Amino acid sequence: MKNSKKNTDRLVSEKSFQSRVLRELGKIPNLYYFKKEAAAIRGIMDVIICYNGKFFGWELKRSAKEKPTKLQEYNIRLICEAGGKARLVNPENFEESLKELIEDGRRMEGHREI
Repeated sequence: MKNSKKNTDRLVSEKSFQSRVLRELGKIPNLYYFKKEAAAIRGIMDVIICYNGKFFGWELKRSAKEKPTKLQEYNIRLICEAGGKARLVNPENFEESLKELIEDGRRMEGHREI
């Protein structure tokens, strides 16, 4: 029974971090994002973001200690090679990641086409 409680606490923590990330992204004008559903294709980033024409892929982790899978590493590399930005985002580096996203996206302002 003790393990069950521990697993529940961990899942709530992960969900709480994800909610915080999505709440902060939702505050940024001209930013589009979607969250991958849990049952979606393996290896796809948890959050896909387009901000002023720049593509970002964020793989959310509960802590800096969590490592990406080989498939996640592969997809991160492909996104970067294609000119996008991809990274692991966790509570420890979230503020830095958000700042980087905002700065990179603002550099692209005025480059949008409709």
